[in-house]
Amino acid sequence: MRSLIDKTEKIENILLDRLIDATGRSKAWEEAVDGVLTALNDIVDVPFVLHAEMLAGSSLDVEVVWRRRPEASDQERIERRILEQLIDVRRLDEGERVEIRSRVINVEEPEAEIAFDTLVIRTEFIRHSNKSRGFVGLAFPEENPQKERRIETRSAKKILEVLEALRVVCGNSRKAEYSEKSDPLTNMPNQRMFWELLDYEVGRSERHSGCFSILFFDLDNFRHINEAFGIEEANRYLTAYATLLSDLMNQGEMVARYGGDEFVMILPGKERQEAEEVASKILGRTTTFSVQGKEGKGDMRTSVSIGMSTFPVHARSSRDLFMIAENTMRRAKQLGKNNITVPNKDDVADVYRSHSEKILIIQKAVSEKTVEPNLQPI
Repeated sequence: MRSLIDKTEKIENILLDRLIDATGRSKAWEEAVDGVLTALNDIVDVPFVLHAEMLAGSSLDVEVVWRRRPEASDQERIERRILEQLIDVRRLDEGERVEIRSRVINVEEPEAEIAFDTLVIRTEFIRHSNKSRGFVGLAFPEENPQKERRIETRSAKKILEVLEALRVVCGNSRKAEYSEKSDPLTNMPNQRMFWELLDYEVGRSERHSGCFSILFFDLDNFRHINEAFGIEEANRYLTAYATLLSDLMNQGEMVARYGGDEFVMILPGKERQEAEEVASKILGRTTTFSVQGKEGKGDMRTSVSIGMSTFPVHARSSRDLFMIAENTMRRAKQLGKNNITVPNKDDVADVYRSHSEKILIIQKAVSEKTVEPNLQPI
């Protein structure tokens, strides 16, 4: 049972890492999906994944991405089965034309042996808008439950979710959706993507009784760089600093620009002491980091103040974890800047006291009829 849980965690770590990587680096779909398929096959058997997208009234173009080249007869049978499955679940309208094309990642490897009779093909219908629809899918063998390389239903669902998310951040047809979750200056994940991944990490850690930490950090006196060098040069510093932070990340970790000169980092599996070590590394590298200013104005350099929180030690919800990390960062500023502050009992109490005070204010306002609540049906 433990090995099965470990395997599921590894799969989710791989998926999270690949999604973050694609989001932060604007990878092409081919490169992103090839990385997912290759990494997954170190843990489970996934012979191929597939994706299709179609505008109403046009043909459906299905791409099947194989890890290894299948035998011609197997490929033909599987493509026929994909088509039958799409028709079966009514994802295709009568008379729609379908074109299936294949692409192989490891063309030099021997042909794959496909156990056709035990092969499961899972697909997920996607509707992007009223005029756009498609699906993602994957295949895996339905093996004996005792076999280590079998894939769980939940893992299959997660793979499908990430394949679709990769299409959002990689697909040329949906750049607007990508830009909503990417910071235009640094090309890092933005605040919106951070909250989505933080919610995901809270849920994942709850399911596996795990832990993780977040860091919230703010550059010290950054306005001085703005004033001395100008906004354009200050932006050039932020872009270079974003690259520094990305280079410091390990597999599965994520850093985002929260806004202005504030950044946040999610550290899966790291307890407080490990998170402090990461924070110390960021603190040291920031102090020595500089960007040459133009027109002989000298180097642009600054320091950073860092706060943190750890799930589930300090809080169990995304909002409370963030508030505690933000509060400790503000305290680091008050203590002289250029340092790291970890949560104490007062930081945690302040968050819950804030909740209670807001509830009392709302209750008082309602009882005194200074506000009128409007209830809407769900």
